[in-house]
Amino acid sequence: MPDLHGGIVKNTLRPAIPEHCDPDWRKLMEQCWSPHPETRPSFTEITNRLRSISLALQAKGLNNQPRYMKPNATT
Repeated sequence: MPDLHGGIVKNTLRPAIPEHCDPDWRKLMEQCWSPHPETRPSFTEITNRLRSISLALQAKGLNNQPRYMKPNATT
């Protein structure tokens, strides 16, 4: 388990990435969390990569999942 207090003080505390996470998403997140600003992707690069990831997921049919379930309307 990571050191919570040290992670907060040093700004190194990051959420756990699920094992089933797409490798491209994982790589982008980890690059954005780099402690070295010069190695982090620019906002333009992030936007382009998110578009690319989204298109790839759509092609795989994985981006069509609902984000939430709508309650059933009963009358």
